[in-house]
Amino acid sequence: MGLEDIISRIEADSEKEARAISDEAEEEAARIKGEAKKKAQHILSDAAALGEREREGERTRRIAQANVDARKTALETKQRIIDQVFRDLYEYLNGDGYTVTIEYLARDLPDEGVLLFPQRDKERIARAIGGRYRGSPSDAVKDGFVLKAGAVEHDCTFTTLLETIRERMEGRVVEVLFGEGDPDG
Repeated sequence: MGLEDIISRIEADSEKEARAISDEAEEEAARIKGEAKKKAQHILSDAAALGEREREGERTRRIAQANVDARKTALETKQRIIDQVFRDLYEYLNGDGYTVTIEYLARDLPDEGVLLFPQRDKERIARAIGGRYRGSPSDAVKDGFVLKAGAVEHDCTFTTLLETIRERMEGRVVEVLFGEGDPDG
C-alpha cells in the first residue's frame, strides 16, 4: 500500500469519524433542545397555574372587599334612616304631637312642683297642663319640660326621652324597618 492509499484511508476514516461525531453532536443537541422545550413548557405551565391561583385569590379578595363595602354602605344607610326616624319623631313631639305628649308625660307625675320649660312653649304648656304647676321658663330646657318636685327632678325633655327610647327600642326599630335585629330590642 502506497502512501497515497494510506493518506486516503486516513482521510476516509477521519471523515467517517467526523460524521459520526457530528451526527452524535446533532443528536445530543436535539436531545438537549427537547429537554429544554419540556422544561420551558413546564415552567410556562407552572407560571400559568400560579397566575391563575393569584388571579383567583385577587378575585376572591375583591369580592370579599366588595361584600364588606356593601355591608358597610347598607349599615350606614340604615343608620341614616333610623336617625331620620328619630329626627321626625322629635319634630312631631315639638309640633303636632306636642299637646298630647305633654299631657301624657304629666299624667303620672306628682301634682305639686315647679315646672321648667322653654320660653317659646309658655302658652302651649299652659294649654296642655293648665294650672296644675307653678311654671317658670328656663333657658336650660330646650324642649318638653322638667318638673322639680322636692328633691326629685323629672326630666321630661324630648331630647332625654328620645335618647331613652332609642336605647331601649333601636333593635325593635331596626326589626320593623328592615326585618332584622334583636326582636326584644
